[in-house]
Amino acid sequence: MPTPQLTMPELTIGQRVRVHVNLHKQALAVADPSTGKVLGYVEAITLTHVTFRTQAACLDRVQRDGVRKVCAYAVGTLASIEPDVDRSLPVVTFNPHRRRDFHDVATGASITGADAVTFADLRCYVIGAH
Repeated sequence: MPTPQLTMPELTIGQRVRVHVNLHKQALAVADPSTGKVLGYVEAITLTHVTFRTQAACLDRVQRDGVRKVCAYAVGTLASIEPDVDRSLPVVTFNPHRRRDFHDVATGASITGADAVTFADLRCYVIGAH
């Protein structure tokens, strides 16, 4: 079943949002960064001025108990919910059972932020990683 694009009135271009992959729904969850409340789900989204965040205590629980929880996400400024996806860009990933950080799939370099990211196909394509 395809995930509908986000069209909620409380979400506007230029707004700060938090994005994480929801593995159960196979969709991208868009949340309020201050409350963590999920505003909706999208198939693709572009953020600018992005910071990748992890929560150490949550990572400890996930690794100890083997239960999935949201303990890593990207926070940035909403640029588009219908982006053109450049799949040739570097891909950044996070898997708490392999590493405790976001990292470039090709190089293994740790990534803490980016100028822009596009989430699509449950992947994170990054521009200007740092």
